[in-house]
Amino acid sequence: MVFDCIARLGTWCLMPAQIPQRDALNARGAEMPVIHIHLMEGRTTEQKQALMREVTRAAVDSLGVKPQSVRILLQELQSGHFSVAGEPKYADTEPAVTGAANGHYPKPVSSN
Repeated sequence: MVFDCIARLGTWCLMPAQIPQRDALNARGAEMPVIHIHLMEGRTTEQKQALMREVTRAAVDSLGVKPQSVRILLQELQSGHFSVAGEPKYADTEPAVTGAANGHYPKPVSSN
């Protein structure tokens, strides 16, 4: 079973192998969900830590697992290594141009 969700901070997918019924989970011990998160580069360490805490909380609440069993793999994508409809997206472009389609409003580029 795979859960896909577009979050404000990026795309995250819960990918536990096969999640049995909650009663079976409690009888056998918690399954270990492995959650892959792909984000455009540019978030602060604090933002990434907050995201991982909230995703862990969502897994605990929805899957009935212990927080200690949740594994999160966070991968930052370089600017230009992500595309929509075949067009690469860059972190240093104006939000109006990208439409902030990936939920990420890049920092303004200063002209010196």
